[in-house]
Amino acid sequence: MRTNSPVRSEASFLHHTASLCREMKTGHDGAWQIAPFQCSIPYQERCLQQVEALKDRLRRQFPALIEFGENRAKKAYRSTAGTITKPSYISRIINFDGKGLNQLESIRTVAGREPSSGGLVFSVFTPSDLADRKRPGYVPCLVAGSLMLHEGELQLNAFFRSQSVVEFGIFDLEFLRTLQMETVALLNCQRTSKNPIEVGSLNLQFGRIIVQRRLMRNRQGFARREEILDDWIRLVEDFCLETEYL
Repeated sequence: MRTNSPVRSEASFLHHTASLCREMKTGHDGAWQIAPFQCSIPYQERCLQQVEALKDRLRRQFPALIEFGENRAKKAYRSTAGTITKPSYISRIINFDGKGLNQLESIRTVAGREPSSGGLVFSVFTPSDLADRKRPGYVPCLVAGSLMLHEGELQLNAFFRSQSVVEFGIFDLEFLRTLQMETVALLNCQRTSKNPIEVGSLNLQFGRIIVQRRLMRNRQGFARREEILDDWIRLVEDFCLETEYL
């Protein structure tokens, strides 16, 4: 089990996990994987700006890869309409099971009354996904999460069954950090206390992290891992060194 790993930023997470997958070279269906993996990414004031800067740099060298990831992120985190290949994660969060239950609003309401509650939990996975899975990868990669106020900081904890780090990792991190920061801002607007809530760590648990043998796979084709991975890791490493977060 990989735990307490030296992850200092979102970019550091991407570099560290992809490098470990390359070292391990074990997994299912030719994917290289580490399993399980957990880490805690500390909050940095400019973390989202750094994520955006890294994404722009990756886009310049790997435009098709970033476009592929962005299209998946739109389906999962922006569109409220699911598809046959991917359920809408954000729809599950703000309209759970199609019954109008907005889990984020419920969390913020409870947190406004009970800021130290241990029950601030949201779910993306539903048990019916196992029975109704339209394809093997249909079960959401992001399974569930929770928010916890500890020592004045709102921690965000998230559990993934799996993550394809090179294809989608940066977009998952961007969504979770944005969710965490927006929740902190809303809770602070509700508070009468002079001491504002701060943004805490992003604590992540993965059943596995993988690098697929065939990246960007769709009806038009795919890219081979060896055509992308080493250059991708080197670019992220250079970015980490420049930002002093390796």
